[in-house]
Amino acid sequence: MKQKHFYQFALLVTMVVLILLGCTKQGPAGPAGATGPQGPQGSTGSTGPTGPGGAKGDTGTANVIYSKWDSSFTGTFDIWEMPRITQNFLDSGVVLVYFRNSAHEIFQLNYSVGTFYIYYYTIPSYIYLNASNGANLANYAFRFVLIPGALAIGTSLPKDYKQLCQQYDIREN
Repeated sequence: MKQKHFYQFALLVTMVVLILLGCTKQGPAGPAGATGPQGPQGSTGSTGPTGPGGAKGDTGTANVIYSKWDSSFTGTFDIWEMPRITQNFLDSGVVLVYFRNSAHEIFQLNYSVGTFYIYYYTIPSYIYLNASNGANLANYAFRFVLIPGALAIGTSLPKDYKQLCQQYDIREN
């Protein structure tokens, strides 16, 4: 009697396996259906460095902050008050400072050639500008760019100012 139940059980398992294998086969694709109607036009996008979109949106990249060119500094040392630079921002973000000379050449700080230098350093709420003796900050315009710490690991910042402006959609002037 036990042998009869064994054969019935084996037959049942075999049938279930064959049914499951038969159900997993996929037949040929059917004919293509009719094309649906045109959908409504989407919202206007922006044209950015990754490709065209709709009309050009506002300049800027999410969370990147940059100043206008500022030529109000004097002497060899001056302070730029910047409340957006918090200790948290300094711990996770990037502060870049550029200067533009009278020939409109743009250089990233910290900058030095021979005995001439202009450098900056930051603490919460301030950017300090310092120039070598004989160099007057009034002869230059300065701009800062604040990039929060949301960059993906491995993302590098361009050294060239024009490339930075393109990457972060910053107006150059």
